[in-house]
Amino acid sequence: MVLKVFQTEKCIFGNGPSVQGHVCCEHHAMYVETCDGRLKINSLQIAGKKRMDVKDFLNGFHDDGMWSVM
Repeated sequence: MVLKVFQTEKCIFGNGPSVQGHVCCEHHAMYVETCDGRLKINSLQIAGKKRMDVKDFLNGFHDDGMWSVM
């Protein structure tokens, strides 16, 4: 699945050691782990679909645990 990211915000917090590029979903939010903390994704677009908020995306998404950033 290809996603285009539109809006993000930097979050300093994290839950201990992290793997850079790992994507995690917590409390109706999506984060990408970085060396400086986390990057919160606020809106995105699936290829061929309309732009949407992450909360709407996560409501219809079934996580298979196989996420990474390329």
